[in-house]
Amino acid sequence: MVGTTAAAIQYGVYWVLLRHAGHNVSMTVAYFVSFCFNFVASTWFTFRVKATARRGAGFALSHVVNYFMQILTLNLFIFLGMSKQWAALPMFAVCVPLNFLLVRFFLKGRHTVEEARQNETGRETGQEQEQEKNKTRI
Repeated sequence: MVGTTAAAIQYGVYWVLLRHAGHNVSMTVAYFVSFCFNFVASTWFTFRVKATARRGAGFALSHVVNYFMQILTLNLFIFLGMSKQWAALPMFAVCVPLNFLLVRFFLKGRHTVEEARQNETGRETGQEQEQEKNKTRI
C-alpha cells in the first residue's frame, strides 16, 4: 500500500514536471518527493518501527541504489522507443519490488515481517517452541 502510494506520488510529480523539465530532472525531483513520503509511511505503517538515524541511513542507502536503478530503466525504456510519459510505468514494475526488499532489509534487519509480528505479539518463534518441546522430553 505504501509503495503503491509512493509510486503514484512519484509518477504524478514526474508527469507534471515533464511539461517544464527533461525526464531525468523530472524523475529526480519526483523521486525526492516520493522518498520523503516513503520513509515516514514505511516506518509508521509498513514495518512499524521507530525512525532512527541508523534506519534512516539504511533507508537512504537503499533508495540511492533504487534511484539509479530507476534512472537507468527509465532511460532504457525511452531508448527502446517508449514515450517519456509512459516509460515510468514499466520502470516502476521493475524497481518497486526490488526496492521493497532493500528497504525491508535496512528497516527490519534480517528478520522477516512475520517474525517481527510474532515477537511483537509475544508469541513464541518456531525455535523457541522447539526448545520448549525438548525441555519437556528430558
